[in-house]
Amino acid sequence: MSRRRRDVLETHDTSYAAHFPSALSFMHGFANQQQSALYRAKFIRLPIHGNVKPHIDRGGYYGKTERYHLVVSSPEGSELCSGSERVRMFEDELWWFNNKAVHSATNGGRAPRIHLVFDLGPMPESLNTPALAARFEADLSEIQRHAERREAMIVQDAVTLYLSGRESPELWHETVKNEAGALVGAVNLAAGRLGVNKAFVRAAISALEFVEQHALERHEVAQFVLDSGGVAVVAKLWRAQ
Repeated sequence: MSRRRRDVLETHDTSYAAHFPSALSFMHGFANQQQSALYRAKFIRLPIHGNVKPHIDRGGYYGKTERYHLVVSSPEGSELCSGSERVRMFEDELWWFNNKAVHSATNGGRAPRIHLVFDLGPMPESLNTPALAARFEADLSEIQRHAERREAMIVQDAVTLYLSGRESPELWHETVKNEAGALVGAVNLAAGRLGVNKAFVRAAISALEFVEQHALERHEVAQFVLDSGGVAVVAKLWRAQ
């Protein structure tokens, strides 16, 4: 569904922007001072005796941005009204302007007046470093928790497979003849295509000993690994035993 221009917040530089490097530099610099981002900008030329009729800038875009006027050329000053206020803006002055109230403009001077009118608004999320960093940290923590849970489940599944295979030797064929080899096979089966190292085998041996001592149930192995601090920690228990 298409959106009205007054509701579109996304902006981009047009092909004309490259012709005004000084104006762009000024607006971006001011935006940084205000901890904001530059949105729309345009030069507005109001001819002699020209006027802008009273109106309100409505829509989602204007609700999220703030309007500014930089007076570029206006020898006799520019008269603008907003709400109950009426002001005359002179060359080189920068004004915040309330375009959410009823506003209008007139040029009673003897020359056209030119304003650089631009809008500042919230920084896009991709440029908002604190928000981006916070989201990245949250995503990273969540991914790490999933990874730790997945590793713990590999140990639990390996122990379960090994015990099941030991109870049914025919399922393991020749591998079950060597219990260490059988456990390695169980770890590899539990890991599937995930790469594993010796730490998983040693963690499985440690967990298996707890199960055989009736200190753990098979379905409690993964939580035991997590509570102990992970696969690497449980693997070290094998050396201590």
